[in-house]
Amino acid sequence: MLERRADLMALTEASRKAVLTPVEPGDLSRALRALIAARASERLGGTRMKDHYYEHLPAAGTSSISLDWSMRM
Repeated sequence: MLERRADLMALTEASRKAVLTPVEPGDLSRALRALIAARASERLGGTRMKDHYYEHLPAAGTSSISLDWSMRM
């Protein structure tokens, strides 16, 4: 059971890295990636995951993007 949990944690960390800091980021900044991940988690009802991604917003340099929440549902 512990081995399966360790595998799950490793996969979760790999997913986080792929979302926030991919090897080839393309045209999306780290801040925009963190914001998209936070909003997707929020829309899907993942409160803990949403909070996790929102915590990354300041470190990702959110001053470079507009955080307009007028479209928030």
